[in-house]
Amino acid sequence: MVSGVVASPKAPAETAPGYVTGVLLAGWILALLDRMLINILVPGIKASLHVSDTQVSLLQGFAFAIFFSVAGIPIGRLVDRANRRNLLIVGVLGWSLATMACGLASSFPALFAGRVMMGVFQAVLAPASLSMVADYCAADRRGRTTAVLVSGGTIGSAGSAILGGMVLQMFSGLAPLPSPFGGTLAAWQSTLIVAGLPGLLLAALLLLVREPERQNLAAAGDFRALTYISANRKVFVPLHAAFGLFLFAGYALAMWAPVILMRNLAMPPREAGLIVGGINLVAAGVAAFGGGFLSDYFERRDPGAGRLKLALLLALVSAVAILPLLVLQRPSILLSMFLFSALLTAFSSTAYTLLPELAPSEARGQVIAVFVLIGNIFGIGFAPTAIALVTDHVLHDEARVNVSMVLVAAPSLLLIALLISIALPHARRLRRAILAESAGT
Repeated sequence: MVSGVVASPKAPAETAPGYVTGVLLAGWILALLDRMLINILVPGIKASLHVSDTQVSLLQGFAFAIFFSVAGIPIGRLVDRANRRNLLIVGVLGWSLATMACGLASSFPALFAGRVMMGVFQAVLAPASLSMVADYCAADRRGRTTAVLVSGGTIGSAGSAILGGMVLQMFSGLAPLPSPFGGTLAAWQSTLIVAGLPGLLLAALLLLVREPERQNLAAAGDFRALTYISANRKVFVPLHAAFGLFLFAGYALAMWAPVILMRNLAMPPREAGLIVGGINLVAAGVAAFGGGFLSDYFERRDPGAGRLKLALLLALVSAVAILPLLVLQRPSILLSMFLFSALLTAFSSTAYTLLPELAPSEARGQVIAVFVLIGNIFGIGFAPTAIALVTDHVLHDEARVNVSMVLVAAPSLLLIALLISIALPHARRLRRAILAESAGT
């Protein structure tokens, strides 16, 4: 067999049950809310723990992202072999308790350890949930379900600023709560403890989710995912590079968007944060429905290559959508941020839908984990610094950070289109072989 997979005895359900979709969506929202909440708690953390900006940056990035990315590889292998529903329950409980532990931290090492554990347990979410979606959903509905889940990440990120700010403000106006270890809790600590509570309920709701029958199982009993990925490297190498570069461009805008508003439009920090959060919320809604519909539409029109064609189109449109940042006018900058945020979410959902379709069930978790690893290295690791380097050492003007964004993002997006074009014929053959074998032909 060309692809090395066979169909499962049971066909996938016509559509993912609404309950399952809703529970998984809640997981994506809570994960990003808990992950990004620390960004608005920085002043309180610095005042309580007497840490430097460098230590704060380690809490925001390194402590979470590095361990989140590295843990994803062995967790991806586990997802391909074990009960995914149960792994999700462990992951949700783990990161929720880690979030609450961060709220109880009274020193930098303790808070750092809490962020590390949060990253390790959140590494379960994407591989397990997206592998389950690939088995729950028929191919012509898969894009919409995945788009809804990925949009949950954008909603959670925006909610961390909006809802987190409201909870922080509430605790700031109340008398400090007692700490179980003596003394009292600062407002930022109480906020983190409250943020971890919904995850405990979500873990209980996951008990009602059924582990789906795995579809497109490997034909060989001694199947090895890394061998499969290596054998199809003409597909996976350019696609992982392309998808990683897109996250690079996306994180660059996400990290620097408030700075652009503050420096180029003279907005106060609070207004800039609310505007960016509002833009991301609306963009997530548009991408959840529009992007998912387009993903499934392109796949129906060209089974095997439709989603890749859409990804190629989204990359090219994004390269154009970033250009209005050069016009120092409020409408053009806000329009560009909205379009790029919506396109990023649509592109991510397309990538997350496509990758599991290019692998048998025993490889999906690891394929997704590699994507997450590369995306975090490119995105969180290099994107913010790349913008800063261009601003400081090429343009020599902090007020031109909007130009730096275009100079970094536009070439990246054009390179993404080239990489997808290289992978397209190989991915078409692989996907069609999988479809043919699943149909028993």
